[in-house]
Amino acid sequence: MAKKDLLHEPAKHALIKAGWKITHDQFSIIFDNIEFFADLGAEKLFVAQKEKRLIVVEVKSFVSQSVIYEFHTVAGQFCNYKIALDENYPQYTLYLAIPDKIYHQFFMTRFGQLAIKKYGLKLIAIDNEQEVITQWVE
Repeated sequence: MAKKDLLHEPAKHALIKAGWKITHDQFSIIFDNIEFFADLGAEKLFVAQKEKRLIVVEVKSFVSQSVIYEFHTVAGQFCNYKIALDENYPQYTLYLAIPDKIYHQFFMTRFGQLAIKKYGLKLIAIDNEQEVITQWVE
């Protein structure tokens, strides 16, 4: 089993506190002969269910020294997962869970806002100490 992302447990607890039921603590996305796992780069993916709404959450802590460098990887993973989900699991909506601090420092910038729009990113900002959702970005 791959190492969990630092934000994994706080994000999971925040979703539970918000009324979501965690149905998978790792979700395999298969597209043709390609299988994606969140275990890539020490992250985890999990699925949550609430009122027949199904989401897949990719968790990223953004702990490297360069936020933009880490964003390059995150954006690529998000796009790849979205392609596979849209084709084979259209009932799921993909979200990226990030620390609240990164949401404000990076995703609220002009570049961050353009990236959200251009990539179609859906975000869940997490206060990792309080383990609560501070922002949903659709």
